[in-house]
Amino acid sequence: MSLEELIADAVRRGELNHLSVIATERGFHAVFRVASGSGHASAHGKDPVEALCAALKGAKMTRAPRGPSMKPTPEPDPVSTDDDMDFG
Repeated sequence: MSLEELIADAVRRGELNHLSVIATERGFHAVFRVASGSGHASAHGKDPVEALCAALKGAKMTRAPRGPSMKPTPEPDPVSTDDDMDFG
C-alpha cells in the first residue's frame, strides 16, 4: 500500500490520532498514535515515506468498518404551501 492509502485506511477506521516524522542523523523517525486506546508504533527509515509507512503498518488498529459507516438521513416530509386558505 502507498503512504496515501495507509493514511486513508487509518482515517476510515477512525484511528488517526497523531502522525509525525522528524529527521535524525541516521535518516527519519516516524511516530503513529492510534485513537482507540494507547497504542502507537514508531519506525526508522532512510526516507520519510519509508518511515511513515512502516509506522502505519506496525500499529495495532481496530478492525476496518464494512460498508458505509453512517446511515443515510431520511428526507423530511415536504411541507404544504397551499395559499388558498380562508381565515375570514
